[in-house]
Amino acid sequence: MESFALCVKIEIDGVLNKVGTISGSDSQNASFSYDKAYLERPCSHPISISLPLTEKRFSAENTRTFFEGLLPSGFSRKHIINALHIDESDYIAVLKILGKDYLGALNISDDSAETNECGYKLIDIGTLDFPDKDKPNTAGHKKTHLSVNGACRKIGLYYDSKNNTWYQPLGLAPSNYIIKWSNDFYENLAVNEQLCLLTAQKLGITIPDSFILPVENKKRLQVPVLFATKRYDRIIDAQSNSFCGLPVPYRLHQEDFSQALGIKLLEKYEPEGKQYLKSMFDILRLHSSNALEDMTQLWKRCVFSYFIGNTDNHIKNFSLVYSKDLGSVKLAPCYDVMSTLIYENISKKMAFSINHKIRIDKITRDDFKNESRLVGYDEELALHAFDEIRDNLDNALYESAKKLDSLGFIEARAIADKILKLGYGK
Repeated sequence: MESFALCVKIEIDGVLNKVGTISGSDSQNASFSYDKAYLERPCSHPISISLPLTEKRFSAENTRTFFEGLLPSGFSRKHIINALHIDESDYIAVLKILGKDYLGALNISDDSAETNECGYKLIDIGTLDFPDKDKPNTAGHKKTHLSVNGACRKIGLYYDSKNNTWYQPLGLAPSNYIIKWSNDFYENLAVNEQLCLLTAQKLGITIPDSFILPVENKKRLQVPVLFATKRYDRIIDAQSNSFCGLPVPYRLHQEDFSQALGIKLLEKYEPEGKQYLKSMFDILRLHSSNALEDMTQLWKRCVFSYFIGNTDNHIKNFSLVYSKDLGSVKLAPCYDVMSTLIYENISKKMAFSINHKIRIDKITRDDFKNESRLVGYDEELALHAFDEIRDNLDNALYESAKKLDSLGFIEARAIADKILKLGYGK
């Protein structure tokens, strides 16, 4: 069987640097190793906490766990696989196709096909090709997790906010926004997500800029609204280059907690007996540039997910983002958060346990108190955050709903009512 070798590069201070190679004969035995020259560089940094700097090759399992974690899942993954007739298990084939603009700062390519093309093409966002209206399998009314990634399709675009124009990145050009559109099985996903993000911000949780885009599509009579989120792994500063008058963002390296902990994609929801939240706190304690601040943010997000009924709070929905020189790391802003339990047939199992309890309707304030001890977070700070979010949730929700209503999204108030009706922690 013919072997392959994919070059893995990472952007550091705006420059692509080769860090290593993925090689093998297929996806089953593909393995990653760091480049000797990269290892010998002063102040070199690993591309993942789960892939420390070493001269040894990593196992096929460790390689797959990290690099498959770069790829989309749900509709986006299926769209690529179906369009190109790729085996669903062949993550290497998908890496080759999507190697130019992943989340983070990695670039993965076959050197023989390398291109330095870079540019932006002005587009009418109303001409985007919307996916078919696939619906999740609810046969037998089986209660499932609502995965935001699984219910939405995502693409990266460049947004010029000064002129309210959108561009398609070409070649190696980075996007600066993620655009999501959803199927119509779950109503008002975009409004739900924006409402929850705005509410989270009012409760002291860091979020990226985001907004809803109702567009008039020229191909179909009915289209979903689009949800635009500014990428936290892209920054523009005084040193940024420009292309055709557009400032080109730097790519910031990032990894989600599934990658950092070396946990397989299929295990992103905590299996029985594991303690994902403790492992996440341990990562921040050991690696964050501001551990206390990040642990506080992580704790608040967990509490917030509990109160709004978000059981899709799995470890791929929490990430670390690195500085542009890879010298420091911090918790990324909150993303992919919504109330899942306002929809029917959604599992009441949280994505990770609180005090060894996984069902959201069995968890209490005392469980969060005990969980703070398990993860090693100050109990007084933990309970203060819990009480503060509980006491201010109603006002924060309705203020956020009022803002969305003023923009024409009248569904926001009804969603806020449904969230509060869940009554968790009250």
